[in-house]
Amino acid sequence: MADVMLPDITIIPQVCEKYLPRFQWENVAMQYQRYVALGQLMEKNKRTIEGGYQLAWNLMHDYHNTVGNRSMYEPDVFTTGGSLIQATLNWVISTGYYGWYDLEVSANRSAPNAADKIIDLIDLRREMRDMGFYDLFEAQFWGSPSDSTDVLSHNGIEYYLPPAASATPAFQISNPTNFSSTCGIDRDSYSRLMPWGGHYEKVDQDDLCEKMRIAMYKTGFITPSKLQHDEGKRSGGCQIYTTINVVNAMERLAVAQNDALGRDIRSMADKTIFMGRELNPVPYLDINYSRHPVFGLNWDWIEPVFLTDFENKETPPMHPAYQHSAWVVYTDVVMNYRMKHWDRHWRFDLPVGADLQY
Repeated sequence: MADVMLPDITIIPQVCEKYLPRFQWENVAMQYQRYVALGQLMEKNKRTIEGGYQLAWNLMHDYHNTVGNRSMYEPDVFTTGGSLIQATLNWVISTGYYGWYDLEVSANRSAPNAADKIIDLIDLRREMRDMGFYDLFEAQFWGSPSDSTDVLSHNGIEYYLPPAASATPAFQISNPTNFSSTCGIDRDSYSRLMPWGGHYEKVDQDDLCEKMRIAMYKTGFITPSKLQHDEGKRSGGCQIYTTINVVNAMERLAVAQNDALGRDIRSMADKTIFMGRELNPVPYLDINYSRHPVFGLNWDWIEPVFLTDFENKETPPMHPAYQHSAWVVYTDVVMNYRMKHWDRHWRFDLPVGADLQY
């Protein structure tokens, strides 16, 4: 059999047409395996729409006590007071776009006015735009502005729940790194506004599990008042988020206390729970956190707040400057993440430089 020479090979594309499934492509550009911000905030939880030049809400950090026992004929004493302070957040503007050139649309058809486009070019560009939003919102949901001058970053979990300074668990999580306040309030002046936190040394029943159990109790406030001035979203209560290595270690604990697992050597994978709550691994934490944080986030009090008319504002197609044959569509999202009742959330981290043990 004669060898196939280079000229014979190069003519193949000229006489054979590639088979391309119409309107299809493989999306292998996802940065994370799971998107917690999109799954929890943008779909499951009801979003809030508000106006104003900034976000603001009131916190009652103490109350004026007018209740006490008294004797007969004791003169009345009447006083008033209150201990409200105001928290504020700035709006953050996020912009994305997708565009195309007239020639691209024509070149994507097999014949003039043909309907059998190889791919839907506009749909492809739109999905690329959406993926940019997904990655941005996921990263910023877990992150924090770098300091008080950073007004272009969302106030995410790292802002509200920075690592605790002391190893001993307590209501001690102070202001974010490089900040003197949280939403305009100095937590060091209002201890009741501090979230619960501390360090853990080992993933076992006596260390991390014990501390998590106490944290669930300490942050599980149940008001006796029937009159609720701030009901929250009541959308899922406290959920636990951490790295995949911590989840694996927890699954080992579950296996060790169960003698009837059968033949599946990983039967507890994605099934291990703590006090009835799933242990959720977060790819963003795997990549960006070396201290393997464990977060207890109460979704009753976390919400994305959007500025009125800017939840997902998309412009009509327009010509960019000096491009008469090009088109672009812009999308603006103006929002921020608001966490309320800071004392109902918790966080634990390994000590700086420590390795995960179990």
